[in-house]
Amino acid sequence: MVANCDHLITGKDPILLSPFLIGEAGAAALAAVGYLSSALWCLKSNTPPQRITVAVKEAAIAQRSHEYIRVINGKNEALWNPISGFYETKDNRWIQLHCNFPQHQEGVISFLHCDNNRTSVEKAVSHWQASVLEEQLSNLGLCAAMVRTPDEWRLHPQSAVIDTLPLMEIIKIGDSEPEPLPSGNRPLSGIKVLDLTRVIADPVCGKTLAEHGATVMRISSPQLPFILPLVMDTGFGKLSAYLVRVSLAQTAHWFKQLGRVTTDFSQCEIPTREQLKDILMQKQSAFGELEFLPPILKMSETPPYLDKMPVPLGSDEPKWPL
Repeated sequence: MVANCDHLITGKDPILLSPFLIGEAGAAALAAVGYLSSALWCLKSNTPPQRITVAVKEAAIAQRSHEYIRVINGKNEALWNPISGFYETKDNRWIQLHCNFPQHQEGVISFLHCDNNRTSVEKAVSHWQASVLEEQLSNLGLCAAMVRTPDEWRLHPQSAVIDTLPLMEIIKIGDSEPEPLPSGNRPLSGIKVLDLTRVIADPVCGKTLAEHGATVMRISSPQLPFILPLVMDTGFGKLSAYLVRVSLAQTAHWFKQLGRVTTDFSQCEIPTREQLKDILMQKQSAFGELEFLPPILKMSETPPYLDKMPVPLGSDEPKWPL
């Protein structure tokens, strides 16, 4: 890459109320991003490297960027679910419950046999030992963690495993021929990225790529839970689209109801691309040419109560349930 790329980190922790060096860790990560961005630009434009400067205070603030989002003529949604948070247990320890997604909240409430409010959860948690409750909830795939001292954490099996891992690791997943960087006025101009990730870390990677010029499209689904402040905060610079999946049985049912086909689909094989070529449409996009079936329904004709799939894909009846 660019061996003589200069960088400077100014300031030091603590900035935020935390025992961890959040500001300095964030500054190091941002400096690395800046270095790589400068290195790519040097390769792309044949210009000298830039000096990278990062302030620890600003790096710490950047890691709370969701706190500074303002909705024009609207109200900011809370980041945390009211049930999420720290609770004192029977043995005077503390446990954190993470209930931001509906399935996690419902799972905790169901396991504790309590009402869906913080007071009821506090009372239920107070009858448990922290380590036992952590293990029970974790076994159910729920998000819960007992608060530990640094010495307790060092004795934990997960800590021992983490100690054996490298600080950074690059895993090669395949081979390809080298390609020249696309032209453009940014380090990543011309690079196209599909962001299929969710929840903070990976969406921030997509946001970082967009920041340096990549065309990033975030793909999500209306059937997946989400945390709106984080979706907003990590969505800057990205295109966004929903991927709505329906089963072949439902698609066939719609075609038949609309009079587009008269085939008995119980005996019908899946059509090939060649058989569909006369009705397929093409459209240019930032990701090349897209090929798709033309729309057969307006969204306004979809009954309003059909807001999510009622059963797992592939196992549903060939009609919408009422």
